[in-house]
Amino acid sequence: MADAVKNAIENEPKPLVDPDELKGLAQKEPIFQWGQKVKAINDIVNDGSYPDAPVDALLAEKDSQGEVVNIGVIEESGDPIYLVEFGDGKVIGVFEEEIASV
Repeated sequence: MADAVKNAIENEPKPLVDPDELKGLAQKEPIFQWGQKVKAINDIVNDGSYPDAPVDALLAEKDSQGEVVNIGVIEESGDPIYLVEFGDGKVIGVFEEEIASV
């Protein structure tokens, strides 16, 4: 029985990323919250990440108002990314620098 436990521990899957490598990558605390009303600081154009519009298409005009409907994190930097539903029903991923509270 002890050999079976030892084999199970030795053969346990290893994480893809060494946890020690993640210690220096602290996540930045979001400044906006779910349900918060925000507005676009400048025109928001498609950088290619919005699949339903051509690249460089206008997604939200400056001062368009919306609501934060979800918050994620960019793995590489730890920065928050916000999904904002604007008045026309588009849900767009934006950075903190692209929106302001209403």
